[in-house]
Amino acid sequence: MKISNKTIEELKKAGWYEGRKIDISENVKFLEERGFEVFESAKKFMEEFGE
Repeated sequence: MKISNKTIEELKKAGWYEGRKIDISENVKFLEERGFEVFESAKKFMEEFGE
């Protein structure tokens, strides 16, 4: 994914860092229990950029 330098600056100000990976298991469980299919690409995005 290509992200502009300005966007990277703003993400870093908000606490993001390269290689960030958070536990999203509860988020995935919540979505799947409601009938959503959570694709691997979405999981990777949520792990790096989610809250």
